[in-house]
Parts: sequence; structure tokens; C-alpha cells
Amino acid sequence: MMFVISLKTFFKIFSLFFFFQLIQKEYFNLQVQSDRRLMEIDTELNDKRTKLQVYEKVEQELDEVVMQAAQGNELLTISNGN
Repeated sequence: MMFVISLKTFFKIFSLFFFFQLIQKEYFNLQVQSDRRLMEIDTELNDKRTKLQVYEKVEQELDEVVMQAAQGNELLTISNGN
């Protein structure tokens, strides 16, 4: 069995196929760009988490030093008051 189509129909089919290929290629390019950006964001987030952990540790250590200093001042005040 043989199918006969007009030249006009053939070009429409060819154009649609070409358009589909173009759209598919663009989709894959966007997917790659999206994956790259997601990896960049993930890396940046991990860096920020690490920095936050360091800042929180420094804050905790400063709080401890301030509390120790405050307790030391209380002892000095009590001993000087007697």
C-alpha cells in the first residue's frame, strides 16, 4: 500500500517535525540550565548553612564569656560589699 500526499502537506508535516525538534532541543537546554542553577543554589545554601553554624557557635561562646564575666563581677561586688 502506498500513501500519496501533496507537496503542500509534505511541507506542513516537515515544518511541524522541524518545529517539534526545535522545541524539544530548547526544552532540553532549559532543563540543563535549570539543573545547573539548582546545583549552584544548593551549593550556595550549603555555604550559608556552614557560615550560620559558625556564627551560632561564636554567639554561644560570646554568651558564655559574657555570663562568666557577669558572674565574676557579682562575686567581686559581693566580696567588696562585706
